[in-house]
Amino acid sequence: MRTLRFASTVAAPPAEVWSRVVTPEGINHELGPVVRMRMPRRWRGSSIEDLSLDESLGWAWLLLFGVLPFDADRLRLTEVVPGRLFQERSTLLSARRWDHRREVVASSAGTRVSDVLEVEGRPLTPTFVVALVATTLFRHRHRRLRAHFGVVAG
Repeated sequence: MRTLRFASTVAAPPAEVWSRVVTPEGINHELGPVVRMRMPRRWRGSSIEDLSLDESLGWAWLLLFGVLPFDADRLRLTEVVPGRLFQERSTLLSARRWDHRREVVASSAGTRVSDVLEVEGRPLTPTFVVALVATTLFRHRHRRLRAHFGVVAG
C-alpha cells in the first residue's frame, strides 16, 4: 500500500470551495478535460452530503477524454463532516484499495484543500503503477482547483 498527499491553498472561502468539490460537477471539473467520471445514478444531481454512509453507491465509470471507458470505481462513503471533510473507500478495476480523504479548512491565506490517498494495486496493475497514475491525476486536480478559485497573492 502507498500513501499519497496533496494540498493547495485557494483564494475562496471554505463554504464556496466545499459546495463545489462535493458535487459531481465539481469533481468532473477537477478531472477534466482528461478524465470524466460517470457517476452512479443515485449520486447524479446531488452532493456528497446527501448520500448514505457505508453502503455502495454503485459503479462510477472513468472515461478518458470523456468517452473511452478505462476504469471503474465502486464508491462507498465512510465519513462526511459537512463543510469540512469526506472520506471514501473504493475498489477500482485497477486497484484493490483506494481510500481518499479530502479536507477543506480555512487558512490565513484562503482555504486549504488537502487530499490523502492510500492505494493498493492488483496483480495486473501493481501498486507503484496505481500510485503513479493517482499522483498525476491529483496534481492535475489541484492545478484545476487553483485555476478555478485562484491563488492568494503574496
